[in-house]
Amino acid sequence: MPSDNAFRYPVLIIPGFMSSGMEIKESDTKSWVGKRVWINLNSLGFQSLHRGSALDINESLRGESSFSEEKHREYERQFKCKSKWLHHMSLSNDMLTERPNVKVRPISGLNGVDYLTPGALTNHLSYVFGPVIRALQEAGYTDNDLQAATYDWRLPPSELEKRDQYFTNTMRQVEEMRKRNNNTPIVLLCHSLGCKTGHYFLNFAKDHPEGGENWIKKHIHAYMPVGAPHLGAPKAVRATIDGDKMGLDAFLNDEEGLILGRSLGSGPWLAPRELPRKAPPVVFIRKEGVLEITVPPIDCSDLLRERKDSPPKLRLAIIFGKDVLTSDFTSAKVSRGKFISYEFPGTFQFPTTADI
Repeated sequence: MPSDNAFRYPVLIIPGFMSSGMEIKESDTKSWVGKRVWINLNSLGFQSLHRGSALDINESLRGESSFSEEKHREYERQFKCKSKWLHHMSLSNDMLTERPNVKVRPISGLNGVDYLTPGALTNHLSYVFGPVIRALQEAGYTDNDLQAATYDWRLPPSELEKRDQYFTNTMRQVEEMRKRNNNTPIVLLCHSLGCKTGHYFLNFAKDHPEGGENWIKKHIHAYMPVGAPHLGAPKAVRATIDGDKMGLDAFLNDEEGLILGRSLGSGPWLAPRELPRKAPPVVFIRKEGVLEITVPPIDCSDLLRERKDSPPKLRLAIIFGKDVLTSDFTSAKVSRGKFISYEFPGTFQFPTTADI
């Protein structure tokens, strides 16, 4: 057994993407209020609507004698349940605010980061920091020197502070932990998106009127990133383009994954900022409402093959909704290998009202 007198640095866990449990605070579905929406689906009445299930197979038998109306009614009930779940978890078109009459917030404390679906049969399938917390507790840590700063991982950091005062509250939490532990500075144990959140927190504290570099030296012993996507994560680009089912492939179809993935304001925050050498030069960056796209060379040989001569000049046109943005006409360039190319330098400015 560890000694109660053994010296330990207090540890504050900052979890990663999808790693804070989320519960419903307000909803038109009153029976859901107070329940865990991320990710205890069974408690919300969503049990068996997944690919290959009896309900799913029954829907493919419409018009046949083996089709069951009873299973069909249960299918429709659970489908409505799934739609409501998506309504609660996805954000509005601005990628910042929740749907009308919906309020979902992170579960505070270690209970919000140990297992996403707590239970004897589900712990091993949904663990986040559960094994780490157990190991630290076996080493002598208690709620006094082991805590978690959970957050709404759907939001970008600016909105976390604006809506929830997350970084201000985390400063207060760090100060209180230090005070309770004989003025011992804190170790920030961060994982995945939590590494970027922790890094943002340190910069926030540095620039805060009540913070500064001396505050960090006084209160923070170490910043410990684990699996840190400091340069971004390609998965964030995929989520923006194709959607993200968040590991729920058995329950969400492609369209639902697209709705969920594209609604999260934290996704673009994880987009790669720099590409490795020789990587294809296609980068999507959304920073505080701006989407920047760099497109690699486009092979137009099939379009020009039937022409006797290459067009002397071309211009690039981009269709965005009802808007058409065009470049100036540019002349062809012929390389030594007799390859013909057209370059369109410059930046296209989309209308400020564009809904990206």
